[in-house]
Amino acid sequence: SEAEGGRAATTAYRVLETAENSALLQLEPKTGRAHQLRVHLASIGHPLLGDALHGGAAHERLCLHSAKLAFAHPSSKAPVAFESGAPFDATGAAPPR
Repeated sequence: SEAEGGRAATTAYRVLETAENSALLQLEPKTGRAHQLRVHLASIGHPLLGDALHGGAAHERLCLHSAKLAFAHPSSKAPVAFESGAPFDATGAAPPR
């Protein structure tokens, strides 16, 4: 935290789907700090499934996935964008295909 000498970080989030003990979220980091999404969710009592480092329940994988990534190409400066649906649902299970 800033009070402990850390730098400010902001994350926007939205609940997309809920399950009994978990939820699928859309997260948008507004700053780029190491482990920002993991730390922010753990700090509000909702660590990521599979994130043992920050108190998340055991799972076969870390349930963190970038569904959309966009940036300016470093050489051409042309916009580049990629999208990929999450490989898990609100329970951490693979969604039906």
